[in-house]
Amino acid sequence: MTEPVERSAALAALDGFVERAARGEAPLCVVTGLPGTGRSLLARRTAERAVDRGVRVLRARALPPAAGREPGAAADLVADLVADLVDDLPGAGPAGSAAAHLSDAVLHDRCRVVLAAAASRPVLVVVDDLLRADPRSRVWLQMLLRRRHSAPIAGLVVLDGAQDPSGWDVPPAGPGDLLVRTAPLTLGGVRAVLVAAGVAPDRRTTVLARRATGGNPAVLDAALARLGSRAATAEALCRAAVDARREQVGSVLDRLPADLSAPLLALAVCGGELEPVSARLGGPGPGTAGRVRDRLRATGLVTGARLVPDGRVVVEEVLARIGAPERRALFLEAIELAIRCGLPDDAVARIARSAPTLQHPPLGELLLAVARRRRAAGRAAEAAGLVERALGEPVPPRTRADLTQELVRARERTDPATAARLLARCAVVPVLPGGPVDLDPVVVDTLLCRGEVRAVRNVVAAVRRSAAPGGNRPAVLVPARMADELGYDLTPALGEEAPASGATAVPDGVAAWSLTLRAQARDRAVALARAALAATGGDAVAVTPRVLAAATLAAAGHRSEALDATGHLLLGLTRRGRVPAAVWAVSSLMQLSAGRRDAARRDLDSAWSSPEADGAPLVAAAAVLLNLADDSPDAALAVLARPAEPDIDRPGSALLRYAAGLARHRCGDPPGALAEYLACGRLLLDRGRVNPVLAPWRSGAARVLAARGDHDGADRLLADELRLARRWGTPAPVAAACRHTDRAPVPHPAGTPRSDA
Repeated sequence: MTEPVERSAALAALDGFVERAARGEAPLCVVTGLPGTGRSLLARRTAERAVDRGVRVLRARALPPAAGREPGAAADLVADLVADLVDDLPGAGPAGSAAAHLSDAVLHDRCRVVLAAAASRPVLVVVDDLLRADPRSRVWLQMLLRRRHSAPIAGLVVLDGAQDPSGWDVPPAGPGDLLVRTAPLTLGGVRAVLVAAGVAPDRRTTVLARRATGGNPAVLDAALARLGSRAATAEALCRAAVDARREQVGSVLDRLPADLSAPLLALAVCGGELEPVSARLGGPGPGTAGRVRDRLRATGLVTGARLVPDGRVVVEEVLARIGAPERRALFLEAIELAIRCGLPDDAVARIARSAPTLQHPPLGELLLAVARRRRAAGRAAEAAGLVERALGEPVPPRTRADLTQELVRARERTDPATAARLLARCAVVPVLPGGPVDLDPVVVDTLLCRGEVRAVRNVVAAVRRSAAPGGNRPAVLVPARMADELGYDLTPALGEEAPASGATAVPDGVAAWSLTLRAQARDRAVALARAALAATGGDAVAVTPRVLAAATLAAAGHRSEALDATGHLLLGLTRRGRVPAAVWAVSSLMQLSAGRRDAARRDLDSAWSSPEADGAPLVAAAAVLLNLADDSPDAALAVLARPAEPDIDRPGSALLRYAAGLARHRCGDPPGALAEYLACGRLLLDRGRVNPVLAPWRSGAARVLAARGDHDGADRLLADELRLARRWGTPAPVAAACRHTDRAPVPHPAGTPRSDA
């Protein structure tokens, strides 16, 4: 600052002080305040005014420690003050001597030198950072100022409130004495500084600059100097202010008295609301000593009645000055103390947010509980931060799964794509630092339940890349197989290394669904599905195989059993957290197939309430089919008009095509319906999924072909559907073929099914 801003009252008081000194009075002025608020500038300006008024000014500053000497050693400080009066002092050599200690006789002699100088002309003694001086220097200054009423000697000292004031007992007490306290700039003061620097700030820029700098003039000046000639936008100014604040905090820490280091470190670890902990951590805490608390506030590093660290920069700079092992031990001690003191979990979580990885497993459960409460209160960003911190600790698999689910729930409301990426990132677990990686089966299961087949393919590829050539990768076989069965990508997840169907030990539910897709061994598929649903282990059992098992039972005609199994599954998922949209959609389709429209509508509403529903083809397909069942084709077309995910490698993509064909056929668009039916068929047949129970697209296409006179094409499709339906062994596809065409198929004399002429 070239000119003090918002210091008019202080400057006026100091001008009066100078006038009294010039008149031969002996006033004393003490200037104090937070670091960087212009104390030294006021002292320098006062000294210049005093020189202009004919006062002899003796100036010195207690400097930081130099090599081989104490801060503000007596020989240096006193010699600096009297250097203009004498060139050679008795008993001390030249005035600039670096002798560390002076005798009492020499100190008295120097007092007499100043008193003699004051006999001819008023003297003003100005000492900056007085409390940083050594005790001998303070004794000499006290000796001089106690005699100031016998000669026109005025004194101005700048005190640092962080220093221990013991030994300084000459406070401003006379009628002409003055106490000046500097303070941070107000919003108007910040604006004035910005305008003086050539910036034309709007209110937003001014408010952000005040918030980023804390109104500290030194920080604001440093931030503007960093910007230079660049445009001082609000964002650029805030970034420069952070760097300037970091430098200022580092400078204050460099000068911090040793007895404040431990309490400040405890506050950086614990924050301001854990006084029972911070008072015991790292030595005598600020909770027991009022003088220590006042001195900590005087540093400008803490604020408030509870001594909260003033910003994240302060915490980072304080913690950066201790080693990693010491920092980890300190945080762990603070957390254990907080728990023993019975402090709230939220308070313990605040300690953990700033802590490095502590290798403390119970911390994960605690952070998870706090994160759930934060998310329920609408503070999703805070919940996500707590979960991410908890995932850095070695937590049990079940807790890790719950944390992953909570992280996704915290992110998905605002950014579902980011939630999917977070899940995919959590699915890859390092085996050794810098070595191969493995898959977290619980996270993979969560991804599949959300329909993120592409993400599972990507994480499988990541594990394959990390393994040594020819290495055994059993962990990727099951996820790869499930991705192949649920998605529509023609390239197997394991590429050329993909084992033949049935050669991989997969969960019973997945094996059952694989048989269902290919219309093979219905009895075995039902047995596998029942085994999957009867598996013990509670919530630890993967969800995807159980959903596929229930879908297998429904496709095999055991609808009541499938609905019961789905109900139990939904109950368990609801107890654990949120049910994925795709699972709700499967339940809705089963309810619709059983003729329970109200239940189907209820489950579909639950599916639409999930953030990922807009990108789930299975949900859209269920909505279209339900609207058609309600005789609302326009509502079905409205669902199809919603923006869709470009990635077709998601469960339900083929069913959505079939549902779109039904809707277009109902709305009088046979060509569009035929295109949708055939697109559905291509998606299914390319992956060998021939079972008509999945989507009777052949019946729909045959009806369109028959309507336009292509009876041979219609007969071929119906015959193929009837053959596959008989192979699967349930009458539902046959009934669908009869329902979707006006020409019921009849057996050909040669045994080949064909329709009437």
